[in-house]
Amino acid sequence: MNNESDLSQEFGKFSYGFFSAFLSEKGEQVKNFFSENKVGFLPPGCTYSDIRKAQTSQSFKQLRYLIGNHDTLPIVSIGLWMNSLPELEQKTIAEQTRNSVYKENKKKGVSILNMASTGFMEGFIKFLTNYNLKKNLSKEELIDIYEEALEDWEHITYFVQKSELIDIVVQAIQLKIARQMSFIYVFASYGAIPVTNMAITKIESQGLLKQFKYESHREKLGSIDSKIVWIFEKI
Repeated sequence: MNNESDLSQEFGKFSYGFFSAFLSEKGEQVKNFFSENKVGFLPPGCTYSDIRKAQTSQSFKQLRYLIGNHDTLPIVSIGLWMNSLPELEQKTIAEQTRNSVYKENKKKGVSILNMASTGFMEGFIKFLTNYNLKKNLSKEELIDIYEEALEDWEHITYFVQKSELIDIVVQAIQLKIARQMSFIYVFASYGAIPVTNMAITKIESQGLLKQFKYESHREKLGSIDSKIVWIFEKI
């Protein structure tokens, strides 16, 4: 019995030592990751591997190509990870991490979080890519557009609710157009999409886009047509 007990104790010591060394090694990797990328935290349910996967995605590489090693890229990687989750989880994680994100990246970081929780993270990168192809912009100009969107996110976006009347939606979009912002993003999902379609059709029939020199197009967010964004661009 004593031999068995001694063997168990020795095995326990070995296992503990191995586990401690493993944690130490992995802990150093994570610390290095945080230090290099200046994130400083991981959202609930997110792992080091998740972040690395996001950073090797085509969307992340494309954004880095467009704007270089911008200081918001670590938060973008978290946003791309969030976009891979079910919709309800995206919103829950956004609420849970908002304070941490603000602490690290202030308003720009929170805007990225909001963008991710709408499912627009990859869509925004795609928009920047297509806009660059159309306009052949310099890196500095692309950074200006990117940062302007993050700084003004609350003012340049409108989220249509299913219960809203068409005239209310029309008025809200008209006010944003009248402010003549460079870009306006109108989001709608599920039952709010028909209302938004009718509102934008009414605005187009009024000649408002031509008057204020805007053009618009719509893009779906994801593989199905349950979430749509209309992008209004000042020309």
